[in-house]
Amino acid sequence: MKYENDVRKILSEFKTNILVDIINLDDNLELIGINSLLFVSLIVKIEEKFNISFTDENLLLNRTGTIRALCSQIYNLLEE
Repeated sequence: MKYENDVRKILSEFKTNILVDIINLDDNLELIGINSLLFVSLIVKIEEKFNISFTDENLLLNRTGTIRALCSQIYNLLEE
């Protein structure tokens, strides 16, 4: 999936004790210990890397809390 490697690399900066390569695209990030505070920090890193801004509704962990959802949002924001 496009941007998957980038998201995994950024995610690995937050959860160094987790092998992010074995996380499935649709695994909920909460299950690996990403809480709402870490999620916002993750979003900020993604926004900085890609020079994009997530909408407020996509800042919710329960809405965008998988690698697939994050990649999809990045794609949508860059392709607009």
